[in-house]
Amino acid sequence: MSSITPTPAVRFSVEDHLDLVDAVSRYARLADTNDVDAYLDAFTSDGVLEMFVPDQAEPIVRVAGREALRAGMLGVLERRTKPIKIALGFPLVEPLSEDDAITRTPFLGFFARTATEAPILQLSGWYVDRWRRVEGCWRIARRREQPGSADRT
Repeated sequence: MSSITPTPAVRFSVEDHLDLVDAVSRYARLADTNDVDAYLDAFTSDGVLEMFVPDQAEPIVRVAGREALRAGMLGVLERRTKPIKIALGFPLVEPLSEDDAITRTPFLGFFARTATEAPILQLSGWYVDRWRRVEGCWRIARRREQPGSADRT
């Protein structure tokens, strides 16, 4: 097998693979809405969200746990006065165990300059997510939102 198609140590079913691809897409949609409870359901109860900017090794945002995630999302919604849209590339799914995986998903961020202007491309980056299956559903245990120039580890 070539290096572009390595054989993972753990194999997922097609359903698991598609469930994770669907979960990545649903998260992006939830992040653009005002449904905080649905957004929180995408995470494990001890979930972590980290946001990075270019040329900084430490995250500019790091929240852990349900209440911190809720407060962070409410803060974002309070400040959001302009439309945003996130466009995803196709996620690379890497199984780690039967109930644990990593996805690496490229994204483009479109932001408007005014409340009435259409969003324009302002950002590219990667979502690097650690997923855990909890009660039969894939949930984010850790999300790293990082610039496109960053190492995708």
